[in-house]
Amino acid sequence: MGNSLTDTDRRGKARVDCPLSVRVQLPAAPLDGQSANVSTDGIYFLAQGPIAVEVSIQTPAGARVVMGKLVRLDSRAQEQVGVAVRLDQSIADLIQTGPK
Repeated sequence: MGNSLTDTDRRGKARVDCPLSVRVQLPAAPLDGQSANVSTDGIYFLAQGPIAVEVSIQTPAGARVVMGKLVRLDSRAQEQVGVAVRLDQSIADLIQTGPK
């Protein structure tokens, strides 16, 4: 028996499809770390501490800005990157969890 967790267990909260326009801004601060491996055209490194971000979510009522921490970047299609942010405050009021 392994220690594997389901996606919901790792995330802590259930996810729902909710298409919202989002802009994430990184602070204009250096990101220091230690390289784990390098190649002739790339480097993978481990950074110290959480990476704070500002998330602007477009809603019908206007933009909502919340702070959060960058938790993951995933390479997707050639021109896409998946970005995961743990928000510092809830946006439950923006999420429809079922038919009304």
